[in-house]
Amino acid sequence: MTNKLIGKVYKQRNKENKFPIAKDRLGDDIFGHGINRPYLIFYSDDKVYYLSAKSVSDKNRKNTEDDKGNLILKTDLYGNDKEIAINCSVINVMDRKLFESLYVEDSEWNNVQTSADIYDKVMHKLYENLNDIQYFEIDSFSDTQTNWKFRDEGLKNKKVCEAIIKNYCIYFSKQLSDQIINNMKDLFFKDLEYKYKNIVYESQKEERRFTLKL
Repeated sequence: MTNKLIGKVYKQRNKENKFPIAKDRLGDDIFGHGINRPYLIFYSDDKVYYLSAKSVSDKNRKNTEDDKGNLILKTDLYGNDKEIAINCSVINVMDRKLFESLYVEDSEWNNVQTSADIYDKVMHKLYENLNDIQYFEIDSFSDTQTNWKFRDEGLKNKKVCEAIIKNYCIYFSKQLSDQIINNMKDLFFKDLEYKYKNIVYESQKEERRFTLKL
């Protein structure tokens, strides 16, 4: 699969695994809506960080609109005229190789680059929710369920996620505003990848230094 996993959406899962890969802010597994259509906000060498998206229907509209953690869009992540909601109150984390193993590699529904404008809206919604975001990380899958890491392990992702979100909204969004307005998404995500790599590297370096001290 591609190296650049920023602003990508995935949908077509391998038949062997249909277990949930996202939680709501209360810590309950999310079932349904495409088994958690993930929207990737950034990645490191060994992890992916993603949000859960769902379709908005008459049945779930009120609850969806009442949840201030949701970003509601009039078109879906594939550009279709279909209203969706992206849950910006929970960041889910998974081992990168494990994530890639879940999806059909050559499917037209996977590894799809969304627009720069959508990504910008998502990141600003995350910034708005910054103090209330929950973090959950998958450990593995058994024959019957998704196995999640303990809550404290999931929270270890908070620092790098907050650094990414803050730097994007305070600095990068303004620096790349022309690319966002004109939807120069190839250049936008290429520049963003370079900026994010520096943040992730510094975060990992600090984590290694802390571990050595212990």
